[in-house]
Amino acid sequence: MKYIVSGGGTGGHIYPAISIAKEILSREEDAQVLYIGTETGPEGGIVRQSGLDFETVRVSYIPRKISIKLIRSLFKLLGGFSDAKKIINDFKPNMLIGTGGYVSFPVLYMAQRKKIPTIILETNAYPGLANKFLAKKASAVCVTFDETIGRLTITGDVYKTGNPLRPDFFQDSNKEKYEQEGKLVLSFGGSGGQKSLNNALIEIIKGDLLDNVFLIHITGKRHYDSFVSALGNYNKEKYRVIDYTEDVPSIMLAADLVVASAGMMTLTEISAASVASILVPKAYTAENHQEYNARAYERGGASKLIIESDLNGKLLSDTINSLFLNDDLLKKMGKNAYELANIKANEEIYEIIRLVRRG
Repeated sequence: MKYIVSGGGTGGHIYPAISIAKEILSREEDAQVLYIGTETGPEGGIVRQSGLDFETVRVSYIPRKISIKLIRSLFKLLGGFSDAKKIINDFKPNMLIGTGGYVSFPVLYMAQRKKIPTIILETNAYPGLANKFLAKKASAVCVTFDETIGRLTITGDVYKTGNPLRPDFFQDSNKEKYEQEGKLVLSFGGSGGQKSLNNALIEIIKGDLLDNVFLIHITGKRHYDSFVSALGNYNKEKYRVIDYTEDVPSIMLAADLVVASAGMMTLTEISAASVASILVPKAYTAENHQEYNARAYERGGASKLIIESDLNGKLLSDTINSLFLNDDLLKKMGKNAYELANIKANEEIYEIIRLVRRG
């Protein structure tokens, strides 16, 4: 069997696609999987590093307002349709799986026109434009939240699978390296960092606003120099500042609390680690989907929500300190987080692939 997976732009689209691809390859000895992304997006390096075959189509973000950028993006999209058609004709896939992002649109659209079965994975509470359109003719749609279903027009089967966690997320954990007597907070604004969260952490660290807490803050590589410059001298025994680390799973497993933005990949990892969280959704994300994600976790009793426009060091430190006064609440939030995710999503999505394949 031949499969194409497509998704890009952010880790929340890329890592689930890789997870699904790896699940297929682990189950079927003769399977061939091709990942389609863009040459300029982050998926190129990540997918190639994973060992999957990778090809590209021409497509870029489509602005919502009429402008020169919109016209250029539409012309590029036409090229993307042509690229996708050629790849599909050459590769001859039996099925396509899309995990969102604008790159998946021309790829799955051309497959649907050719009557090739397609499966859509929409992990966010509020679906993106590409999946909104593609869900109408998809053979199956997999979601994380119940409320997502009402925001899509679905003619095929719908399944609540949750978000697939990359298989190596908790392998080779160095959790014990980060365990300590006091409370541990991990804070980060997604893989690229978050300026508003960084600013709040500068206030917290400079003012030493946390009570009996050790904090590890990940700034994001592009923010690190300006963060450290603004910070000046600080208590390095209590606050650790780094630009990036591959050891997030180990730190998260050791943490008593996570402060983060609300991308779906981050939330899935928080759930898998059974850890309480404070979520600061990025306000500029498409369809404001991170706020919808965060509110779903807040309703589920797993997280405290702080809107980005309200964020400052005092509010964040007060929220952290108040949570650490109630161990029972922290444990309950961690348990609720675990129940919001489906740790067996990879396996369930593969079973859906088999069902669709059988017709």
